[in-house]
This record gives sequence, C-alpha cells and structure tokens, in this order.
Amino acid sequence: MESKAAGLEVRGGAPGSARSAVRPLTFAAAVLYGLLIAFNVALHAWIVNADMWVRLASGRLVVDKHIIPRHDPFTFTARGHAWIDHEWLLGAAMYALNRVSFELLVVVAAIAAILPFWLMHRLVTKDRADDWLLLALSGFAVLVSWRAYAIRPQLVNPILFVALVWLIDDRRRTGSGRIWWVVPFTLIWANLQAGFLVSIAVLAAWAAVCLYERRDRRLSLSVFAAACAVPLLNAYGYELYRYSLLASLSDNTDRALVTEWRSPDFHDYLNLPALGGVALIAYFGARSQDLFRRVLGLGTLAASLISARFVPFFALSLLYAVGPQLPRIAMPRVFGRALVLAVPTLVLLVGWGAIATAGNDPPTDHAPVEGLRYLRANAPDARVYADQSFGSYMTWAGWPTFFDTRTHQVFPEQLVSDYHKVERTRGDWLAVLEAWRIDYVMATPDSDLAEAMDGAHWPRVFEGSTEVIWQRPDGLTE
Repeated sequence: MESKAAGLEVRGGAPGSARSAVRPLTFAAAVLYGLLIAFNVALHAWIVNADMWVRLASGRLVVDKHIIPRHDPFTFTARGHAWIDHEWLLGAAMYALNRVSFELLVVVAAIAAILPFWLMHRLVTKDRADDWLLLALSGFAVLVSWRAYAIRPQLVNPILFVALVWLIDDRRRTGSGRIWWVVPFTLIWANLQAGFLVSIAVLAAWAAVCLYERRDRRLSLSVFAAACAVPLLNAYGYELYRYSLLASLSDNTDRALVTEWRSPDFHDYLNLPALGGVALIAYFGARSQDLFRRVLGLGTLAASLISARFVPFFALSLLYAVGPQLPRIAMPRVFGRALVLAVPTLVLLVGWGAIATAGNDPPTDHAPVEGLRYLRANAPDARVYADQSFGSYMTWAGWPTFFDTRTHQVFPEQLVSDYHKVERTRGDWLAVLEAWRIDYVMATPDSDLAEAMDGAHWPRVFEGSTEVIWQRPDGLTE
C-alpha cells in the first residue's frame, strides 16, 4: 500500500518495497558522508588539540628510537615514573602519517571520525530499504558526538565499537559462527587503545541478553570469558587492565575536574544535539522489539550521562536502536536531482579549500612557540610550569615540562592534584610552585592563572602572541 502526503512518498511493507529509492539514496548517503568528512578536514586543518602533540612525541619514540614507552622521558616532575602508554601503536601511526604530511594525518582523522556512522548506517539498512528519514538520523547522530572528532587515537574506538556490534547483530539475525572473531578482535583493540573495556561491557550485555532469552547461553559466556582474557596479551600485561579500570571507574581528580570526564553540560547550546539524542533514545530505545538494541541504547545513554567520553558510543547506539523503528520515506526525484548537482560540488570545494590552505606541518597558532624561544635563549635549564595544553606542545618540542595531557597514564594522583591546584589557583597553589622549585610560569593572558600571577607579584618577563611568562621574584632556583 502506498500513500502520498505533502509531496513525500511514504512506503511501508517488507524490506525492499522502496527499491526504486535505493539508488538515489545510496548516492545521497555517499555525498552526505563525503560532505561531513570534508567539513572535518576543514576543521582539523586549522584546529589542533593539545593531546595530538603528546601522541606525536610518543610516536616519535616508537618510530625513530624503536622504544615502546614504559617510563616517562618528557617531564621533570615524573621523569622515570612508570608510563602505561596504551596508545603507543596509534601514536606511532599518527607520527608516521604526520612525517609524510600533516594534510594526510588530517584526512585520515576526518575519515576515522565519520566512518563509524557510515558503518552503523549500513548495518541498520541491511534488512530494510534505505530511506531519507534514516539518513537524516545518521546525520543527527554525527552532530550528537561532534566534540569527539579531535585528532586523537580515541577516534578508533567508535569504529571498533561498530565492528563489534556488527558481529553480535549478525549472530542474532543469522546464527553466524563468525561471533568467535570477537576474541582476536578484542585482542587487537586492547593493543590499540584502553577503550577496549567498552568491548567487554558490550559483550557482557550480549551475554546477559542471551541468558534472559535462553539462547546462545554457553556460546555467549564462552566468548565473553575469552574476550576478557586475551587483552592481557599486550605490551604492559595486567597493568593495562589495572590502568584502564582505575582511569574509567575510580573517583580520581581528572574525573572531577576534566570536562570530557564529567557529564555533558546541557546548559551549553553546543550540547543541544546530545540532549535531543537523549530524548530520542528515551522514547524509541525503550520500545525496541530487539532486547539487545534496547539494552545497548539505554546502557550507552546511562554511560554518556555519567561521562561525556561515552557520547560517541551513545550516538552510534542511537542510530542502531532507533533507526529500525522509523517510517520509510522516499524523497521526490526533483530534489534528488538537485542534490546530485549541488552536494558533490560543495564537497569538492570544501575539501580542496581545506587541503590547499593547510600546511605541511601542524599549525602552531595556539602553541607557545615564542615563549619557548625566549626561554631557550635566556634560561635553557629552567623549571617551567605551564598548563597541559602548552605543556603538551613543550613535550613535542623537547622541553621538560611540569604536566601534559597524559594525566593518569604517567602522573601520580598527588601530582595531578598539584597541577590542578595551580591551574585553578585554588588552595595552597603558590606552595606547589615553591615545592617544585618552579622558575617560570607560562599561561594564556586571559586565564585565571594569569590574573593570579600578577597578584602574586611575580614579574612579567615576556609577552607573546599566545602566552605570558612570569619569573619567580627571587630569581632562578639552584
């Protein structure tokens, strides 16, 4: 049965009933994801996150010196302390790409950010005809997690998450024996990023659903047990498990102070897409006829409300749980023809413009390049406190720093606490500078620390385009 309303053709029935819409919609999906990748290229070409500098520095150790990092070589506060670099392999890949060309690293990161949404979109459309409403939901899911698209190794986690869900979904639909691929898959994930704990959680949810539904009980428990064991085969052994569990579940300083570890701030209008996703999953997710989809959707919703780091998994689960419940809508041909002409042109223009204006090296517009030049000329052995953004660039530039974005990978809890005291000028923050014999403090001119340093009567000795440097009043420490 077919009905027409408001110029849209709404089709229902068995999968394939909208077969005539598949070809233009497949093309539309391709150009949508191409457009999203192009915009990501444009964004990454000019915006560099602090964590990228540390990953490039660790990758340089692996590629150039053939060292898997085990002890900190970068700071004067934690030098020699055990370092669980759970991203060492991806850091090496990032460094290798950047050594060829920063533009190449940008393009790979942009593709990695969008790829999981395309994969999940294809998974949802396996048993039904493609439609415009589902494509719109895919685009919306991308917006829900847009803040997670920085050039970081974590970009691999959503891709691996979708691959895992694909294997479980295939088992539930067809009884495929490929579910055992999950075991080597989890091993690979554990050697790429500490986010492999997500795979353990997803497999635990699948096993619980199997027990409730009284099917695949032994299989699901066996796969889950094997997947829990194989991550021990990594460069750090059980220490990786310990670090991952403590970083994710313990009540540490970072969880209290670092924005991405806290709950999403829905007072920030930029998080409104995530709030819309919460409403969608709360309404549709609980109504899914597939229990695994329901558990995955509501489970990732709960995790994302606890910590913003889990929002990308929630966005993908939103597409997985809600997508099958949407009505199927085919768009009028005239709109499809206009799309064929307009969107590829826009993709090419955005992509070309981004690559043409990007440099061969990462942009340093927000890095303390001038400040480091001053310090090298005037105090090459000085102890410098800088926030973790500046500190991460200093790590890449080869200057021993107080702190960088590795946080609990290497820094003891007390040192993390000391860093945040100074950064936020709370408690005995001046005593922290004294205890660590800090010679210079470097901060952005509009930060709270900058105002506090002037009030503490440390003289300003340098002002650059992005940084201000203060020297301790009684000169350098011995």
